[in-house]
Amino acid sequence: MEMFTQTVISRTKPWLALGLVASLTVIGLACAPRHEAPPPPPPQAAAPTPSLQRFTATAYTIEGKTASGGHTHSGIVAADPKVLPIGSRIRISDAGPYSGVYTVTDTGRAIRGHDIDIYIANNAEAKKFGKKTVTVEVLHDGKGGSNDQNKPARVSDVEPADAAP
Repeated sequence: MEMFTQTVISRTKPWLALGLVASLTVIGLACAPRHEAPPPPPPQAAAPTPSLQRFTATAYTIEGKTASGGHTHSGIVAADPKVLPIGSRIRISDAGPYSGVYTVTDTGRAIRGHDIDIYIANNAEAKKFGKKTVTVEVLHDGKGGSNDQNKPARVSDVEPADAAP
């Protein structure tokens, strides 16, 4: 390229040669690889907000087999599977000493929509519980297909009412 430029400059008028050199420089810059900054990373997705819902809670004491195939015990609730699928893990608040973490393992004929039935082994305590409006936070949706879907809750899974979430 240098030799070509010298030959052109020596055989033409200097002003014409200057224009040719300028043109070749522009062409060279246009063909040079560009080093652009990489695009910015995509925005971080916000942490999912907990799914808080209001439910009407009652208590039941009927012992036996649950809809998930296990047996009734502390730490389980019955719910409408269209709202809270079997295997869902939930945190119930505003239920007094029965606030805590539960697993949905049962359904019931009278459980529809935003109703839940908390299993309480003691008949007198279940009657005392009555009917309450509670807040339910879905910790794990039973539709997720994780391994703990059919794992029964343990009594130790129920948090005391004064435990911090």
